[in-house]
Amino acid sequence: MKLIDETIMSQYANSPIILRIINEMNEIIDPEASVDDFYSLIWNVHTANGFGLDVWGRIVGVDRNAKIIPPEVDVFGFKTNPLSFKPFDQAPFMGSDANFSSYQLKDTDYRNLIMIKAAANIVYATAPNINRFLKAVFEKRCYFLLAGGMQAAYYFEFKLNYFERYLVHTLQILPIPC
Repeated sequence: MKLIDETIMSQYANSPIILRIINEMNEIIDPEASVDDFYSLIWNVHTANGFGLDVWGRIVGVDRNAKIIPPEVDVFGFKTNPLSFKPFDQAPFMGSDANFSSYQLKDTDYRNLIMIKAAANIVYATAPNINRFLKAVFEKRCYFLLAGGMQAAYYFEFKLNYFERYLVHTLQILPIPC
């Protein structure tokens, strides 16, 4: 602690035993390190990990457990690489009826999800603001287009990866105007 003498009440300021106990405790316990750890591991969303990100997830309303197939799991079917498919009895079918337990997002993906959900919670949902939001989130060519007649749509000019599909289709996290 800093400035211990200023924190001791005047009636105990002349007690050698109490002063010795406080000084010894001060040498053992350094609250400054604990405060710094709390700030970097929990409070600062950019440096938080594990438990700190779980706290932020509860604050913004998203869960770390995703009901998607983990990207490293092989499933029956064909992928873009001709050597990456699995034949019958070698891998499970991919689909909504597949029995996959929830996949726990890694800290980097979960941090991105938290930041996107927080931004989606506070964005003023007009077409220009949504387009700025999309540019910041995906950093690729995508846009929100008003089609008229109370209709609008999101357009992505790239193939969404597993995490982006999870954001757009499963969580439906993108802002929708009134």
